[in-house]
Amino acid sequence: MRALTLIFLLLLIGHQGFSQSDSLTKKEIRKQKKAARNWSLSGYPLFFYSPETSFGFGAAGALAFKAGPKSDTLLNDSQIILGGAYTLEKQVLTYLPWKIFWDQNKNYSFGEIGYFKYFYAYWGNGPNSLAENVDTVRLNFPRIRVHYSRKIGEHLSLGAAAWYEDFNITSTTSNLIENTLGGAGGPTTGVGPLMVYDTRDHVFYPGKGWYIEAKAMTFQNWLGSSYNFHKGGLDVVNYSTIHKNGIIASHLNYQFSSGSVPFNMMSMLGGTKRMRGYYEGRFRDKNSIILQAEYRVQLPWRLGLVAFADVGQVYSKLKYLQINEWRWTAGGGIRFMLDPKRKINIRLDYGIGKQTSGFYLTIGEAF
Repeated sequence: MRALTLIFLLLLIGHQGFSQSDSLTKKEIRKQKKAARNWSLSGYPLFFYSPETSFGFGAAGALAFKAGPKSDTLLNDSQIILGGAYTLEKQVLTYLPWKIFWDQNKNYSFGEIGYFKYFYAYWGNGPNSLAENVDTVRLNFPRIRVHYSRKIGEHLSLGAAAWYEDFNITSTTSNLIENTLGGAGGPTTGVGPLMVYDTRDHVFYPGKGWYIEAKAMTFQNWLGSSYNFHKGGLDVVNYSTIHKNGIIASHLNYQFSSGSVPFNMMSMLGGTKRMRGYYEGRFRDKNSIILQAEYRVQLPWRLGLVAFADVGQVYSKLKYLQINEWRWTAGGGIRFMLDPKRKINIRLDYGIGKQTSGFYLTIGEAF
């Protein structure tokens, strides 16, 4: 699902949409270009692949605009997208994400509203869950995630986040999930503070700088949640240009939780962004730590190459963090620059680990 999330968030600021009639006059074309400086409306086909979804396809409509006067050239573009997709795994995904800046970029809101008919492959909790013990869990659920932050310094922003999901499990292939917290479904509702520190020189393909995001949320019955627990995370990313066309990106992802954490809200290894090569959720527990490094090189024309290596593990308590439980993946990928102006890439990655591997086709970098 994160592959689709990333595609929806990035397709908006990609191509210029479906072609207009060739019969337009030059005057009309100039008017359209002028109007596009403040807003544009576009439509896109969607196509993606990951081990969790197989091939997926659909369509999205996208509105790009500046939430302020045209004269404010420093104001970031805002984006709202409405899309839907169907996968060969018989999954249906509908999605409305947004990213809105206003008041000279001092205020920033991002989030998503969606409804999904999805499935999870569930192997149980813990760092040693067995590959042969797997339950395929099909479910329907709405999801709402809202984030807001306001700048308090040149690079530092503070704000808050609110999440809501409501799992309705429709079928399983074994009784593994029935004996797991969260196996009965139900809503999870949480709120908490958010901090962002950002010195990157570019949003989509940084060559230097830091991005640090910290979040801590509480999910409680009095908020409407069926489960009482706390969940937070820390992302620390650094970008360094080592030569004209070469960049090293490094990433620390730490997630923690406590209390009665349902299986769907646990920390996980795998997916399109962390520990590529592992199926998302192959290993899950209350806490996780992942270290990633990636070398990115830009080739002539719009092509690029990437090599990456990751290590990570999940654990229930800090005292169970073990040296011999680290899992690894490594791999490489090809990039094609979809939008040279905004430096947005289509990426095809292949990751491999111990007795696992996976292909990923999506848009935008992993971190």
